[in-house]
Amino acid sequence: MKARFRRLPAFSAEQFIAKLENLPLSPPLLAFYFAFLLSLRELFEQLFFETSFNIYRFNHHVFFFLPALLAGILGISWIGRIDIAKTARVVASGYVLIILPPLIDHFLFLRNQPYEYLLPREFAKNFLTLFLFTPKAGSGIFLEIVMIIVLASAYVFLRTRSVRRALWTAGFLYLLAGLLATPRLFLPLPSMTSPVVWQSRHVLYFCYDLVLSIIVGALFLWRVHPALPKSVFREIWSFRTLHFMVMAGAGLYSRKFFNVLAFPDVLGVFLTFTLMGLIWTATVLINNVYDLAIDRVANPGRPLVRQGIEPAFYLHLGLILAIVAAFVSLILGTIALAITIVSLASAIMYSVPPFRLRLRLFSNAFIAWGSVLGFYLGYFAAAPLMSPPVSGNTVRLSLVIFLALFFGSFSKDIKDYQGDLRCGIKTMVTVFGLPKGQRIISAFLFLSLLMPLLIFHKTMDVIFMAATATGTSWLFYGKGKIGISFAGYILVFLYCLGRMFIL
Repeated sequence: MKARFRRLPAFSAEQFIAKLENLPLSPPLLAFYFAFLLSLRELFEQLFFETSFNIYRFNHHVFFFLPALLAGILGISWIGRIDIAKTARVVASGYVLIILPPLIDHFLFLRNQPYEYLLPREFAKNFLTLFLFTPKAGSGIFLEIVMIIVLASAYVFLRTRSVRRALWTAGFLYLLAGLLATPRLFLPLPSMTSPVVWQSRHVLYFCYDLVLSIIVGALFLWRVHPALPKSVFREIWSFRTLHFMVMAGAGLYSRKFFNVLAFPDVLGVFLTFTLMGLIWTATVLINNVYDLAIDRVANPGRPLVRQGIEPAFYLHLGLILAIVAAFVSLILGTIALAITIVSLASAIMYSVPPFRLRLRLFSNAFIAWGSVLGFYLGYFAAAPLMSPPVSGNTVRLSLVIFLALFFGSFSKDIKDYQGDLRCGIKTMVTVFGLPKGQRIISAFLFLSLLMPLLIFHKTMDVIFMAATATGTSWLFYGKGKIGISFAGYILVFLYCLGRMFIL
């Protein structure tokens, strides 16, 4: 009988925190969880405080919380000298608090008006009075901030047994909340009295929060691994990145939907290029994880090979950026969202088992396909769902892009020959051998550089394209250097650009 009433072992706060810090949650799962809660918070706000749903307001408010979340985790981790992954898991365990303010304000305090930002002239007074005397924030938000500060400070104290660090944590989080609630303190916004600015305010704030998230995100990555931000930057600072930006720019120009120098169209241009960058970065990071064995032989200078970074960091970051890209695409419209999803799905099918179409002959078609998607991403950016049909000239241009890059992208097989051969990847040179494969690729390169003749076909065009295609393919056949194909690509591109604007 005594055994039945034996006391249970003590379960301390430190043990509870340790369990939270080691929850089996991967970074992509955490990102999805945070995105879900932020979306739910905004849906509650629009349900209780707005007359109709607005996708621009939705994205603006979701991305308002993103830099706050990243900076909060970063600050707690730095002040408490705690591993940032453990900090993120602890924050996740209590992040459900984020959905409480609209529920508290609507059902308990009967609030029916939306939350508002503070003006710079209101900041000092409200900051010193804990934001209690402004109707813009709401009692629910005040209670939320108090609970977050108390829990975060308690966490830092229990981990460090330092009252000073706990107080620093409280002060940092309170200052962070106040600054983010008053963005015009440091954001040079045009006058909100202008109807154009007022109508575009959600997109404007969204762009600001997106830039702030990228900056804070880079600091977050540095905290995860000091070499990670530099490695990611080196991965995306390449000719390939420029190429996809050019594809998106070509789409923007073809539609002539934006006046790139006018407000608010310039915001749409910025978001289009940023979205293209997010999609491409996610694609590169995921692909390089699964191409690591090839790159160790063919591309030993790539950061993932040289820096000794865990491939899991690249993979997780790629998946997180894919989630961010999907959210960003929402603000550019339904068609942009669909193109983003197709682009990311195509990248996964190209790189990731069990699909791993990278192993197949003619997998280069995915490179050309991705370029066409980039072109149409720019073309349909901010276009309505029931937009006018695509013109014949636009279809012809996208066909030229596909064919030119399908034939031209075979030239990279020479550079990757040794790695592809060792890993059993089928390319023109691994299937037919290096001499014959190089001849086939040179012929394809010749065809690639002639593709613009489907659009420009005057005598001068034929002479220039034929001379460039012949010289480039002949030099490539003799040298086998991918830089030669890039040079031909640039020459033809600049000629076509001049042909459109000057000649």
